[in-house]
Amino acid sequence: MEKSFIHGGNIEKTAQRLGLKRIPSVELDFSVNINPLGPPPDMEASLVGAIKDITKYPDAHAEVVTRVIAENINIAPQNIVVGNGSTEIIGAILSAIKPSSAAWLAPCYKGYEEACLATDIKGRSILCKKNKGRFIPSIREITSTNVDLLFICNPNNPTGGLLGKTFILKLAEKVKTIVVDESFMDFVENSSKYTLFGTKIPANVIILKSLTKFFAIPGLRLGMAYSTPQIIEKIRQKLLPWSVNTFAQSIAPFLYKDKKYIENTICFVARQRESFERQIRKIKGIYVYPSVVNFLLIKLPPLFTAREVQKKMLEKGILIRTCDDFEGLGDNHCRLAVRTKEETEKFMEIFAGLFCRHHKKIAQKKRAKAIMVVGTMSNSGKSVIAAALCRYFARLGWKVAPFKAQNMSLNSFVTEEGGEMGRAQVVQAIAAGIKPHTDMNPILLKPLGEVGCQVIVNGKAVGNYKAGVYYKEKEMFRKEAQKAFDRLAASYDLIIMEGAGSPAEINLRNGDFVNLSMAEYAGAKAILVADIDRGGVFASIAGTLALLPFNQRRLVKGIIINKFRGDVKLLEPGIKQIESITGTPVLGVLPYIRELSIDDEDSVCLDDRQKNNENFLIDILIIRLPYISNFTDFRPLESLPSTRVRYETDPRKAESPDLIILPGTRNTCADLDFLHKSGWTVFLRKVAGKTPIIGICGGYQMLGRRVLDPHSVEGNIKEMEGINLLPVETTLHKEKKTTQAEGFILPNKIYSEKTFIRGYEIHAGRTRYLRNVEPMLKITLCRGKKVKIKDGAVSKDGMVMGCYVHGMFDEPAVTQNLFLWLCKRKNVKPCFQKRLNNSEIQKNLDILVSLIDKEINLSII
Repeated sequence: MEKSFIHGGNIEKTAQRLGLKRIPSVELDFSVNINPLGPPPDMEASLVGAIKDITKYPDAHAEVVTRVIAENINIAPQNIVVGNGSTEIIGAILSAIKPSSAAWLAPCYKGYEEACLATDIKGRSILCKKNKGRFIPSIREITSTNVDLLFICNPNNPTGGLLGKTFILKLAEKVKTIVVDESFMDFVENSSKYTLFGTKIPANVIILKSLTKFFAIPGLRLGMAYSTPQIIEKIRQKLLPWSVNTFAQSIAPFLYKDKKYIENTICFVARQRESFERQIRKIKGIYVYPSVVNFLLIKLPPLFTAREVQKKMLEKGILIRTCDDFEGLGDNHCRLAVRTKEETEKFMEIFAGLFCRHHKKIAQKKRAKAIMVVGTMSNSGKSVIAAALCRYFARLGWKVAPFKAQNMSLNSFVTEEGGEMGRAQVVQAIAAGIKPHTDMNPILLKPLGEVGCQVIVNGKAVGNYKAGVYYKEKEMFRKEAQKAFDRLAASYDLIIMEGAGSPAEINLRNGDFVNLSMAEYAGAKAILVADIDRGGVFASIAGTLALLPFNQRRLVKGIIINKFRGDVKLLEPGIKQIESITGTPVLGVLPYIRELSIDDEDSVCLDDRQKNNENFLIDILIIRLPYISNFTDFRPLESLPSTRVRYETDPRKAESPDLIILPGTRNTCADLDFLHKSGWTVFLRKVAGKTPIIGICGGYQMLGRRVLDPHSVEGNIKEMEGINLLPVETTLHKEKKTTQAEGFILPNKIYSEKTFIRGYEIHAGRTRYLRNVEPMLKITLCRGKKVKIKDGAVSKDGMVMGCYVHGMFDEPAVTQNLFLWLCKRKNVKPCFQKRLNNSEIQKNLDILVSLIDKEINLSII
């Protein structure tokens, strides 16, 4: 008589059995027991590469695969056989052994019974006895059945229990053939104590293993058996040729090779299982059976049936496995897979609610939701879109904060507390309507050249690190980033996270904690931003997603195509194809906005920021230093009407500017050396007194007589001659000064009256006057305290000046008065087309938010 079983994952059959009129959409599948971390990271790239071989026949008997797997697990290849999943091998075993009767220890996997039915072999179950929540088989009862072949599922599916080696080997002395199914053994901690796979076993014992569970490849179908060479050869002869397909064969080299993946899986599953079990046990009346693997068997409270619970869960988009068709278990048993923390939280929120009349609601610790913005490349628009999302959700009433675990930025900012952080997260905090805090950017890297990067942790510099040393210490920095995220998540409703560069940098994946590995930690949904303006947008989308490991790719819920010029209808065919290829929806297309004025982080964007107005009246030249930093200082100047602002590296292109600015730098001595060798020093000395020159921070230091670095803060250059246009000398100290500051520009040749300034200082230098000199600024407020500090210097003729304060051009009066003086000096009429103020960022954020609201479908997120 035929029997029909419904295995886990069969949504259609389950819906039909439950009498549902339509097949519901399943968001979470807790009915199948595969590795929650997904396949090994490098496996999927191999599958992509295997496409070229689909026109060829695969290895008929998977001999190469057999040798590779045998080598990876240190077993002789003649002792194993590989097939199209363990199910095929079960059938081959029965055909090879030809038992007159077979049995299986129940409750257990239904595939043994199905295989016996398919091969017309008489089969029966031998029910284990329950003893304190465990299912214990009886050797006496087993031997009394006189079966030729016995299936033992160990660890057991669906109970999660485990039998010892001694018991099985003792049983082998009394039964003709024993097949031990160890499909879930790889999930067991210290599995070497329990497994018989690869050990010396009697000739009548066959060990079966499904590779689809641990390596999360059920769609590929791959399994194997281990026994004596004689038995294995018999089984091999019963397998039809070409049963293991090209794709399944292509991933063989990755099985059991990545030891870190194996260790991470075992630890992760054990931790998640224990947490899951604790949460379920809080529901009154539910019994959880002891388990050592990646699923739990539970007995429901009285008055609840498994199918009733399954139906209610399925209506909420969650599929679970009922166990009423497992012999020895009643209609009140369910099997639940161990999944990720985020998935488990969603599951428990619904599952616990089914029993709310019978127990107190389980209190879940509230944690902020999170969305991460990643890009196919640098400068794809991640920072801007993250800022827009902060504003968008803040307007909806969410308490929003930005976060970027690690930022390598040329532009930094000082918080009220004196901590240093990336400018992008400052803009995002402004967008969210909150004050910037270093928790929003816990790790900041500032490239310094030959000495590596200055590393700033939680706002404070901790030292200079070369790449190799930094990567060795990355776990420490990862933990600091996670702590910072946790602090934000405890205080806000929603965290808008930003990645760095591309998440598909496969050479950097293991140490990465800023992209999707951080999204995993946060339980975030991710959006992939692709820059179409640079071309190849669809290739970059497909390539990025293809290179992501499974557990990270599934976090990407949508794609935004950014910086598009033209008719969106022209993109529609490509959008449909890329959605089909990747399985990821395109949320929308954002247009290219040329004049979008939001702070950038990398000097690569300076090429896009060159303002070359053919009808300019005023020409401002900013020297583009190799280690230029904080060039966000000059955004307000770029907004001046009839003004050309340009960044030049070659003094031969200097022409005759109306103003020269020497900007901040991350390495004063190295950039000063560049000025000397490139000819800029000669040029500046030549035009001094004719053309006004302003130095900011490092630029101010370079205008002095010399710069000293006795502690090698920035490298091996201990002393460097300055441009010598200001009578000052700077010594670099180990301790960096980081503070917000307020004060005034003192009256001088350019500024006829005291002009209020507000900004921040970030510098390791301490500058002293070599003779009496007029300061450029008077600082009146520092770190929230009233002070009287002279800052900067002005030359005798008033044409050269410099100071330490970044951001002073953000004050409208500072920029307007400078512009008016330049126009007056050149005898041109100033024309203000718009009032200059520091609301540019706010205005542009509003533009972006309206575009996102109009063009982007965020309902999926």
